[in-house]
Amino acid sequence: MISLNNKIHLSNLKNNRHAVAGLSADDFTHFRQELLTCLQVDDIRDDTWYLIGTDGCHLCQDAQTWLGFVLKTVTPSPALIRLEIMNTQDITLLDSLGKYLPILITPNQLLCYPFSVMDVQRILMK
Repeated sequence: MISLNNKIHLSNLKNNRHAVAGLSADDFTHFRQELLTCLQVDDIRDDTWYLIGTDGCHLCQDAQTWLGFVLKTVTPSPALIRLEIMNTQDITLLDSLGKYLPILITPNQLLCYPFSVMDVQRILMK
């Protein structure tokens, strides 16, 4: 389950899809951990990026394809794992994130659609 603090962060996405960018590094790490746990990720790794989507979402499929190409341009490149949002049992998470798919979660950022190759390259350069 998502904690009250993180429910507030999720609700802030309604007005600002970059709302979680203002979190401290520790707060974002906790937020990311809870989010990925709710999506049934057992082994949360710092060298892995997660793409949240849903089966049949053409935007999600497109993002996965071009992310694969972009991530191959860096060494070492982070692993990219696709997560199905429908695997969560947390209705708050589903309601909050379902309208922003695809969503990319890196160790330091959460990007809600629309995001671009330039946004991803900016993250990779940090």
